[in-house]
Order: sequence, then C-alpha cells, then structure tokens
Amino acid sequence: MNWTQRQLDAIEKDGMNLLVSAAAGSGKTAVLVERVKRLVLEDRASISELLVVTFTNAAASEMKEKIFISLNKALAEPGLDPASQQRLRQQISLVGRANISTFHAFAYEIVRNYYYVIGKAPGLSLCDETRQSILKAEAMEELFENLFESGDPAFIDFLDRYATAKSDQNVRDMILSFHRFLQSLPDPKGWARDQQDRWARESVSPENDPVVRHLESRVRRELAWITAYLDKATDLLGACADDSGVPCLPDLTAKNRQDAEAWRSILILAEQGRFSEVRRALAEGIPFTKMTLKAAEKSCYTEELKTLVNELRDIAKNRVKKLNGLGIFQDPSAVEAEYRMMQPVLETMLRLAESFDRIYAEKKQKQNLLDFSDVEHFALDILQDPEVCREYRQQFRYIFIDEYQDSNGVQEALIRRICRKDNLFMVGDVKQSIYKFRLAEPELFIDKYLSYKSGSCPESGIVDLNSNFRSKKEIIELVNRIFSSVMHPEATGLSYDSDAALVKGCVYEGPLDSKPVMYLVDTGIGDEAEIDEAIAELKAVELEALQAAAVIRDQLGRIIHDDKAGHDRPLEYRDMALLMRAVSGNGEVYYQTLADAGIPVILERNEGYFDTIEIQVFLNLLRLIDNRKQDIPLLSVLRSPIFGFTADELAAVRIESSRSGTGKASYNKAFLDYASTGAPGPLKEKCVQFLEKLEYWRDQAAHRPLADFLWSLMIDTEYSIFVRAIPGGTQRQANLRALVDKAAAYEAENFGGLHGFIRHAEYLADRKGKVDVGQAGILAEGADAVRIMTIHKSKGLEFPFVLLAGLNKRILHNQGGLPLTFHKDMGLGFRMTDSGRGVYADSLAYRMINDRIRQEELAEAIRILYVAMTRPQDRLALLAAVRDPSGLLDSAKAVIPGDVESCRTFLEMILSAAGDALPVHIIGRDQLVQNKRDQESTRAELNHKLKFGFEQGGDAADAGIPSWLRYLEEPCFGPMTPDEPVKFTVSQLAAMDAGAIRNIQALTEESPEAEAYTKDTGIHPFVFRRPVFLSPEKKISAADTGTAYHSVLERIPLTENYESESEVSAFLRELVLKEMITPLEASAVDPGKIAAFFRSDIGRRVQAASRVFRETSFVMKTAYRGRNRLVQGTIDCCFQEDGQWILVDYKSGHADRASWQKEKERLLDAYRTQMILYKEALEKITRIPVREAVLYILAAEDQLTMTY
Repeated sequence: MNWTQRQLDAIEKDGMNLLVSAAAGSGKTAVLVERVKRLVLEDRASISELLVVTFTNAAASEMKEKIFISLNKALAEPGLDPASQQRLRQQISLVGRANISTFHAFAYEIVRNYYYVIGKAPGLSLCDETRQSILKAEAMEELFENLFESGDPAFIDFLDRYATAKSDQNVRDMILSFHRFLQSLPDPKGWARDQQDRWARESVSPENDPVVRHLESRVRRELAWITAYLDKATDLLGACADDSGVPCLPDLTAKNRQDAEAWRSILILAEQGRFSEVRRALAEGIPFTKMTLKAAEKSCYTEELKTLVNELRDIAKNRVKKLNGLGIFQDPSAVEAEYRMMQPVLETMLRLAESFDRIYAEKKQKQNLLDFSDVEHFALDILQDPEVCREYRQQFRYIFIDEYQDSNGVQEALIRRICRKDNLFMVGDVKQSIYKFRLAEPELFIDKYLSYKSGSCPESGIVDLNSNFRSKKEIIELVNRIFSSVMHPEATGLSYDSDAALVKGCVYEGPLDSKPVMYLVDTGIGDEAEIDEAIAELKAVELEALQAAAVIRDQLGRIIHDDKAGHDRPLEYRDMALLMRAVSGNGEVYYQTLADAGIPVILERNEGYFDTIEIQVFLNLLRLIDNRKQDIPLLSVLRSPIFGFTADELAAVRIESSRSGTGKASYNKAFLDYASTGAPGPLKEKCVQFLEKLEYWRDQAAHRPLADFLWSLMIDTEYSIFVRAIPGGTQRQANLRALVDKAAAYEAENFGGLHGFIRHAEYLADRKGKVDVGQAGILAEGADAVRIMTIHKSKGLEFPFVLLAGLNKRILHNQGGLPLTFHKDMGLGFRMTDSGRGVYADSLAYRMINDRIRQEELAEAIRILYVAMTRPQDRLALLAAVRDPSGLLDSAKAVIPGDVESCRTFLEMILSAAGDALPVHIIGRDQLVQNKRDQESTRAELNHKLKFGFEQGGDAADAGIPSWLRYLEEPCFGPMTPDEPVKFTVSQLAAMDAGAIRNIQALTEESPEAEAYTKDTGIHPFVFRRPVFLSPEKKISAADTGTAYHSVLERIPLTENYESESEVSAFLRELVLKEMITPLEASAVDPGKIAAFFRSDIGRRVQAASRVFRETSFVMKTAYRGRNRLVQGTIDCCFQEDGQWILVDYKSGHADRASWQKEKERLLDAYRTQMILYKEALEKITRIPVREAVLYILAAEDQLTMTY
C-alpha cells in the first residue's frame, strides 16, 4: 500500500505515547492494523502482549479479522525464513484469543479474574439494559417505601419542593438521572464530597467557583458578538458611497458606530475582569440609537442594504436579551447566599442517590449480577491493588485505543492504571465524537491533543491524518469551507485549522466530480399558484419527502466514478443513503413516500416493536394462558384470526348471559357459562374447543422451556403462517420470531416463567421504561434499496450518494424540565422553590450549568453535521423544507460566519458558512404537484402495461416512459396474446413441449407438474377459499410428498452413513425436532428410498464429488417457439466430475414395476425438455459444459441417464 508520510509517522513512531487525530476517510483502521503487523514482524512483539480496546463488539470483531488477514498476507510474502514463518504462524493462531475487545469486555475480564480482591463472589454475570431498568424500578419503590415509613423530614421537605400535586415522578427522575451521572465518574463519592466542600465555602470567587467563572466567560463572549455585529453594520454603512467615492450614509454610519463603541467599552471592562462595573453599566441600560434617515441619504439606503443592516442590529439586540438573562446582575455574594440556602437540598439529594445506589447494589448482589457501570468501577477498584496493576502493566507492552474520542473518565482512569509511560497509541477523531448522550467525554481528547501539541507532556506526540480517501474534491471543499467557519475553539473546543482540514486523497479528477447542491422546499402557499388540495394540506415533512423521492429518481442511473472498482458506473438504489438527525416519526413519512413512488427503501426502526398488531395479539394470548380471567385479552384473542370468532358470535355469548341473569358478570364468566350451559350447536362446540386448547397450552407452558413453548404455540395456532400471508408479512413473521428470541434471552437470566416474561414484555412496551425496542431486521445489507438511517447509525459507513434531509429542524431542544442539573466540572444546580407560596426561581448555578450543557450539545450537533457531510463518496444533496426560502437566504447573509449560537438549525449554519459556494434550488409547491401527478401517471401506465402487455418497438409515444421502464427491452408477451403470463416455469414449458396441454391454462390439479393452476371454464367467479393452513383436516398431497422428499435430500449430509435406513430415520426425527419439516411431511418420506439413493451409482458419485450444489434456483431468458421467454426453475442437484457438470433431478411420483421398462421410455421423453432447459441455465451461469443428466426415480429405486 502507498502510505502518506503522515500515515507512516503514525505507523512507525515509537518510544512515546502517540495520539493520532484521524479525520474522516483517512484510513485510521488501516494504520492501526499496519502498526500492529509491524510490531509483530519487526519488533517481535507477541499478539498476547497487545491490548486493543474499542467501543463496539462489531468494531472489535472487525479489528481481529483485519489483523488476522494482514498477518496472513505477510506470511504469504516471499523472503521469510522457516523460523520466521513458524513464529508468524504461531502469532496468527493467537489472534482469536487476543485481547482485542471493547472496554467493557476487558474490564469484565479483570473482574472475572480478580473478583476476590474486592470481596465479590465468583460467577458474576452481566444483566442487560432491560433487567437493569427493572431492578432500578424495584429499588426506587423500596427506597420510597422506606422513606415514607420513616417519615424522614428532609425527604418530605424535598418532596414538597419538587414533587407535583399529582405525582412524585419528578423526584424519582431526579434520583435516577443523578445516579446515572455519578456512575460515569471515576470516583462518585469523592466528587460528591467535593461538592459539599465547595458549597460550604465562606466566600465565592471566579478562582474557586466554576459557576462564577463560567458566567464571566459567557458575558465576555456575548459582549464580543454584540460588538462584532454592530461593527459589521458600521462597515456596510460606511462602504456605501456615491460614484465619486464619497460616503453617502455618514449620519447612519455615525449612529451605528456610536452603538458599537458603547458596547465595546463594556467589552473592554469585561476583558479586564472589572465585572462590578460591567454589572453597573448593564443595570443602568444602554439604549440602541434610533436609526432615523436624513432626506439626503434616502437615495443611497437601498431596501436590500436596509434589510441587511436591520438583520445585523436585530441579532445584536437578541444577544443583549440573552446577556441580560444570564444572571449578570448577581455578584459573588448573591451566589454565596444561594449556596447556603440550598445546602440542605444538596445534602438530601446526595443522600437519596447514595441510598438508592445501596438498595440497587443489594438487589444485584442477591442475583449475582453486574451492570455495565459496575464492571468498570469494580475493575478500577481491583486495579488499586499494586500486584494486579503490576501484572497487567507487565503483560501489555503496547496498548491501542481505537475511537479514543468516545472515551469517558472511568475508562481513561482504567487505562491510566495499567499503561506504561510510553506505550499508549490512541487514535480517533474528536470532530466525529457524537456520543455525548452515552456519557462520552470528547474533552479528554481535546485536552490531551492540546497538551501534546504544546509539548508540555514529555514522551508524547501527535500525528494528524487529514488525507481523505473517501470523498471527491467538490465535497471536501464544501466540508472545509463550512467547518473552518463553525468549528472553532469557542464552539467546539478545537480549531478546524490546516491540520484538521481535509486533504483530497482519492486520485480521480474529472467531470464526474459533482458539486453538492441544496434543495429548499417552499412550504408557503402563494395566491397565484393553483395548488392541488391534497398538496396544500401536506405538512412540511411530507413536502420534503416528496422532493426527496424526486431527487432520488433523478440520481438513479447517473454515472459516477467508482474509485474502488476503478471504472465508471451508474448509481443504483443500494448506493444511496438518506440521512436524518432522527428517524422516529418523520422517518416513517419518508419511508411511505419513497415506497409510494416505487423506490425500494429500508428503514431501520428503533422503536415500535410492541405496538405492532401481531405482537399485541400474541401477547394477549400469552396473558390469557397465564391468567384466563382477563376480558380484554380474551376478546382480542377470540376475535383474532387464531380462533376467528365473529362479532355476532361474541355478541351471542353476551346475550345469552343477559338472559340467564348474569349480564353484569365479566365476559370471561359469560364465556365459561356459555361453554357449559349454552344451547347445543356449533358456537358452543367452538367455545368448548377454545377452552380445551387454552387448558392444554397452560399445561405446556408449565412444563416446557419458555422459548420452545412460544415457538410451538405459533405452530399450533398457525399464527406465524397467517401473518406471513398478509401485507407486510415478512416483517410480521420476523417480529414473532424475535419474540421467541427475547423469551430465550429472558429465560437464560431469569426464573419467572411465562408470568415473568409477560411482565418483562410489558415493562419493555412501557415508554416509561426508557428501553427502545425496534422491529426485527429483515433485509440484507446488500439489498438494492435506498437506506433511511440516522446520522449516528451512518458513522463509520460510506455511500456513493448521500441525501441529508430534515436540515430545518431545531438543533437544540429545551431542557427536560427537571429542577436539578449537574455537570462533572461545574457541580449541581437546583431550581429554588417556595412550596408555601408556590413560586420558584432558577438559581445561578442551575442557569450556568444548563448553559454549559447547552454549549456542549451545540458542539456535539456541529460534530454530528460533520459526520453526516463526510459520509458521501461521489455526490451530496442537502434538503430542507422552509416557509420563506428567499427570506431565509437573506437572513443567512447577516449571520457572521462562526456565530453558531445564532443558528437555530443546521440549515442556517450551512447557509451562513457556505455562502455562494453551495448552489441552492428553491422548489415550489406547484413543482411538487407536477412531480406527484407524474408519479401517479407513471404508476397507472405501468399497471396498464403489466395487465395488457408492453408494445413491441418504440415510437414517439414511448418518449415519456422513465428509463427504468425501458429495462424490459424485449417484451415477454405482446398485445395480441394478453392471456399468456410474463414468466414460465421449466415444468410448464416442458409440459407444453410434450404436447400434454394445448394452452398453459389447461394444467389441471391431476398433472404431476401442476402448480396450483385450475382448468379454464370461461367462468371466473371471485370466491374466497379457506387457506389450507387454516383447514381443520390435514392431508398431504402428491405435490406435498414431493416437496418433503426434496426438503430432506436438500439438507441431508452427503456421507455414506445414510446408506442405512435407520440413520435416515434418525435424521428425519432431527428435522422434525428442529421444525424444518412437519411430522406429517416426515411421515410421507420413506427412509428406505432415501437410503437406496445413497447406495445407488449416482448417489455414490454425488458423495465422491468435490463440488456439489443443491436446490439451485435460476431465472433466464431463452428462445422458445420463436419468441423470447423468461423461464424460472430450480435444479435439484448438480456436481462436477472431471471438470464437467452432472445434473441430478429427483422424481417422487408412483412407479408401476410391472410396466417399468415401457414407463422409463415415456419418462425420458417427458422430461427431456426440462433437462435441456436445466442444462442451458447451468451452462449460461457457470460457462462450464454439462455432460450428463440423471433422473433418479425414488419409487423405483432406479435412474435414467441422458448424455450430451
């Protein structure tokens, strides 16, 4: 590989702690893997001496795989002596057991090995997020019961302050959120003591109090921006001159300059630390000068200039309002008073969190469980032991931390205890740190980067990798332009300087390097536009989704240069990703709109699993099995397709109950009475059967493993088959299977049985549980479909085309409303309340901590935007719905680049920073009307053509047909033959060729090759038939028998063991147990016939073959009777022998031994066309000739051979 000089520095530098700041697409993983390889090869380090930690199991597995592949490639290189080869093979064998894992996995290993050091029991197991939430809820209930019983006055006072009249949930949420925060700290108890000490101080100053320090820093920043906006307005006014160069707005310029100088004088006071004078000046008030215009200046003061100056002054005024809201008028003595007044509240809060933690820990200890925070804290405690610490420090010569920007304080402390002074290799990109909500601390990376860069840390160094090998030049230039403006120390803590800016690494230069583009959808309705009523009622997100569909259709088929493949190619759906900040709610709108437009689309849902109807119905059945006396689950199950009671039948049960005088009884009681004393007839019999089944299932639930019971229940009720047959069936069936998996996972860690699992599921379904459960995934990664995903999920991925949507959503949302806030550097802040008078006020600490959190959230939002804009390889489109696009564009010109706090949305941030470098297209509602009508017209035209056929040839009328419709270059049928299907099976063509039928519709159920065709009588009544899987009587047909034989022959291992009938019988039983075939299908298979096949000549040839393929499906175009046809089929078995293919086709039909010789000739003739088609397909697919085709007749235990 051709490494850049900076990559080589990252690979080769040693003897120091090295921090590698690797930008998006810079090949950081490749660099890390190469460094590991060279350490093994050149420094003769052992894989067992390396510790590599990252943040996801998937990333750890990928890292292992890449190191394994890299070492194997090194082994294949010439020039290695035998001893080196032997050593390298040994190192490769160690990769599978190497210490390459997540932080949690490594910490868990420490706890499992040294649990006794901290006095813990062996066999500690991890509890998942759901179990953890349940235990916390139980601990909270116990805590509140204990406190209410004791009548703790401090707790009662705390409730009076912060609980509402109807609920104490506010207080519970305060305890839970504060406890979670404490667990992210290396030393929670030490941090709590520090807060108590700080609040007990007699005096407060910027030097010893982070709240006052943050306030003063914030005031300086606001004053600087107020002055900057007024200065910009002054410059614009002063630059306005007549033709001779004489300023023509001197009066307005002077007035604006007067305002700017007034605020500059206050800024100077703040920069000198004279905040008492700043407070006094602000208290007196600084009025803005009225910008009255003199008559002589009117001709020069254009409307455009006036709008821009007013925008600048309005931003400055809004900044003044923000400044006044910061609490600048409170001096340090007022802060001291707040601390003293709120100190009892602080003590109570700390005590509540400590008590909750103790009860929660006791509950975990009883079940020998650990949660994720326990793992890291226990590992830290263990590493306090000098012997253990020394052992790990000696074991690991080199420590690698991948994605270092996502570390937190606990993980940093853990690594610090086992690393040496010069053996750390940290790689990451703080610009891509987007997991603050998971308590990641990008500040650790920033602090270390700045200290290493300044040279203040001995034996340390940094390497900046900024060559981007992913994106084309136009995308890189836009990214650099935007983030050099918005990513600065004040906003994100780090500069987007020349070391951080992306440098084009891909080699392509040419016309296919497309400029990114912005689409603004105008959501306003103009009077002059004739708007479709349906469009007029659409919401902004729906309009945006319509434009997204139009953009995707436009991009489909456009030519890109594929750098990895090294050639040009058209864009496909699988190349496209639609990225959003969040997909909940809006993602469904996009999904439906794209699907309606005929665009294949995948949406990964993070929630909504328990809201699906199939899961609700099945859980109701489980509830009923667990406890029959529940009316709502009973009615739900009776009315569902599982039992199919009609509304009239359910009403009849209740009517009968009313007649017998028990009309007010529960429906369950009415149902039981009807089953025992109701009038004889079909309804009573149906009720009795239902109760019998319920009793049977209740018995099964008590004696079978939970997951096995759920699976058998789905089979018994045939509910899984039913949901597969209705719209969205694949997803619904996957959801049911996921329920079985959840049951198995629950049972592996719990002993609650069916009742416990139902409670567990109800907790997951409850939004208050705060555990998101998404629907089961069903589509493969390689599916040719557009993917809708969050920006967070896209991290680490790349796409040829990215559509970044929803850009006009607010970046920051209001705080959650809890009367408590906290920050690791600033401590706690409370809302001050007077429960007696019912009033409250935010303390300065509360306001400043929330302001700091808001700053950090804004910094994270900027990093999220960076991640999104660095995903595309070839093309980038940006999309937003806006009420007044032109007005927004004008407003964006007023924002000073870098003033991210004045930007409420990503859209404003991008427009203000990109300027003229980003082309903007405004899309009106009328244009969307036409797009939607074109879409509906195309769909109608396609439906018509699918129904009546595609006309051969082309004329002017075809010009409007979309390019994707022209993929059907050769029609499968013409307008004169509308009754013929588009596609034939091999069996159908073979039957037609044999003269068995005149018309394809003449296939009957008696035909051995029929595929559910019915005889054409000319009459076509529309009749609903009861599906076979819902029929009470189960019979297996000849076709089903054939399917059963094929299922067994597809799965049975190709070994001589199965020449024995008993071995085949055992295999059949195994298939039934694994539910691969049903008992009824197994009964239709004769084990002796399968064994006879394995003993036959062709069976032994199959066993001896090195390449065997079974059940190989195909679709091909072939010429038949003078016309091209699409043909589909499945080859039962094919294997290679002497470099040529041998085809095998199993036949399971009846064989008459008395006339077998004559029958053989008939069969050879009947199946000749079928085998020729199989031969043609296999040769087209593989380009290897077929030498022989064998028909194996299972019933006759004989074979028929055709040679070519």
